[in-house]
Amino acid sequence: MEHVNHDNEMINFMMPADTQYFSSLRHPLMQLKSHLHYTGLDKTSNPVLQFLGSEDARKYTGMKSSLGF
Repeated sequence: MEHVNHDNEMINFMMPADTQYFSSLRHPLMQLKSHLHYTGLDKTSNPVLQFLGSEDARKYTGMKSSLGF
């Protein structure tokens, strides 16, 4: 199984109209650990704080940095 960031417009363009979808959910902590490892942030002294200040976090959550960075 592969993964994809859901872009409804693009998926509807590429897939047949009768396509059926399903989702596989992961435990949030395991997802965070996987993402930190994938981005290399797991090697930093405070990976969660580093992630929260990253462009990646703002891209996916729409967060405005309230942590001063």
